[in-house]
Amino acid sequence: MLLGMLLVSWQGAGAQGGNMVRFSATRFDAMSAFYADNTEHGRATLITSDSVLHTAHILVDYTLRAAELTHLDKDLRTLTATMLARSAKQAQDEAARRYVMAPPPYGYTRVAAYFGVAQQLLNPKAAMPEIIRPLVAKEVALILAHQGQTVSPITGVFEDYTQYVPRGHYTRNEAFMRYFRAMMWYGRAGFAISGEKAPGIKLSRDEARANAWAGIVLARDLAEPVTLKLWQAIYRPTGFIVGLSDDLTPPEYAALSRQVLGDTLPGGWTPDAQARTDRFITQAIALRPPQILGTVQSDNEAAPPVAVRFFGQRYTPDSAVFQRLVHASVPNRFMPTGLDVMAALGSPEAEARLRARGEFTKYPGYGAQLAKVQREIAGWDDAWQRTAYLLWLRAIRDLVNEQPGPTDATRRQTLPAWWTSPAWQAKQLNAGLGSWAELRHDTILYVKQSYTAWAMAMPMPAPRPVLYVEPVPKVYAGVRMLLSTLRQTLTQEGVFPAELGANYDQFNRLLRVLYVTSMQERYPGLEMMKPLDARDVGLLPKIGDVLAEVETLPEPLRAQLTGQEDVQMAIIADVHTDPNAGQVLEVGVGRVLAVTAPVTIDGRTIEVSGPIFSYYEFAQPMAKRLTDGAWQEMLRAGNAAKPFVLGAYMK
Repeated sequence: MLLGMLLVSWQGAGAQGGNMVRFSATRFDAMSAFYADNTEHGRATLITSDSVLHTAHILVDYTLRAAELTHLDKDLRTLTATMLARSAKQAQDEAARRYVMAPPPYGYTRVAAYFGVAQQLLNPKAAMPEIIRPLVAKEVALILAHQGQTVSPITGVFEDYTQYVPRGHYTRNEAFMRYFRAMMWYGRAGFAISGEKAPGIKLSRDEARANAWAGIVLARDLAEPVTLKLWQAIYRPTGFIVGLSDDLTPPEYAALSRQVLGDTLPGGWTPDAQARTDRFITQAIALRPPQILGTVQSDNEAAPPVAVRFFGQRYTPDSAVFQRLVHASVPNRFMPTGLDVMAALGSPEAEARLRARGEFTKYPGYGAQLAKVQREIAGWDDAWQRTAYLLWLRAIRDLVNEQPGPTDATRRQTLPAWWTSPAWQAKQLNAGLGSWAELRHDTILYVKQSYTAWAMAMPMPAPRPVLYVEPVPKVYAGVRMLLSTLRQTLTQEGVFPAELGANYDQFNRLLRVLYVTSMQERYPGLEMMKPLDARDVGLLPKIGDVLAEVETLPEPLRAQLTGQEDVQMAIIADVHTDPNAGQVLEVGVGRVLAVTAPVTIDGRTIEVSGPIFSYYEFAQPMAKRLTDGAWQEMLRAGNAAKPFVLGAYMK
């Protein structure tokens, strides 16, 4: 009876008007709490698909967490230690090698370092063989810093180290974070045999051969029964949860290498061995090409790089959709949207919104690419049952496509009138996107993330940041000299705080960039003896972060030397005393001011703005000399006069 009452009420509400759907904020942090409150207060309840999908997310996420901590982490540690011991022994014992790589450090040394990185990430206190210690230390430092992109010391190709920031549920404890970093390394790092070693710089033939040999060494070492069983114990369950690797797996690599090279590898880097390696590379590239870019690469390269990865990140259709709807597949479209995924799944609402955003008109080729992926996904049948990820995605597809058919009169009569209203269709799209976000959150470690190709041959359509350095090269040179001399002198005296060395180095690097840039601004066409490279120039767009890093004291110096007053820029000092009047002259700086000025860049006049000092000076009673804290309080209370020099120019 109660159910019938609810249904009648629901239908009645719909019959009153199709546009009565409303949305409002609530005070709840859980959908279950919303339901409980409804029950407590006797309010009628609508059980939403959102809440069902959300609960599914919680169960899937907790299941994955439990599997990782109770099984996968343990197996990963055992497998890593075994592979490291095996490859390190081969690298250390030159006489026991079955073949010789040329030139070094190819072959076992790099493979041992590859596993050494994972070992160090899983257990920072683990002993590391001396032969690989320097390589491992360099790589681990880049991973733990997780800043920017550069060429990996071990794999020799460009790596995006920002990916190594633990996220998703992997921030919950240290064990999760260590597992995340190690699996991210295994998922992203590998030995590439095609593509680029850096954007716009193709792998040479020798580099591809050397990487092929390293990959073969890794794959054949894994093929031993004990290690292969451990690998499968990790790969198979995660393969079902998320999907199969988008990249070549070690077993695939090992099988192909035996087919092309035989069971016994050549004993030296002979012309015959090189020719056979070239044949292996050709066949490996054609074996199972990856569909998702997964790394930083220029648009000059037509296809994602082919590489063997120990636990390569997994192919998912939504990542593939993104990959096919951004540059270079859709020229000049650099950032996708979740609407792309929903439209690919067949959501009319998502496609309508994409059209309203102008995606079909702004980016020639977008419509054709979207239609192609829509046809492919619509043609799937049993494919949806291959993984838990696909099953979840199918549920989302069914949700965002849920609407009465044009000839389904009976169904139309049993649904509330607002079911096809724009507001409800927006709600369904929102639910699909929300559930998809939870799906990607839970599987963030395993899913291969799509990348937009780096546009090397064309300008970015979005406005690039305009940067103009105040052209005072002498100032930058003078500050460099000051700091260099101070550091050198205090070091000789034995009193320079070594903990600040990195701060000094970073600032010195920035100062050189500012000096060179300002010289070129003042003297167009000037060629410097030591030009700036791309990494140096890259400091300028993130000047705020660089300065903050330089200004941040490392621990324990920060705790020893700083106080609450150091949070603010404002400081004060009395610099002269007049006993006649009983006053002192106070000088100080307050909050940051901004300056705005026009400059001509590439023939265009543009207003640029930047931060400058606010300078103050005033008389103060001798008995009330100001501290920084007192001065900061005056500023907060609005008890300070206008800045001394610039006050007249300020409203």
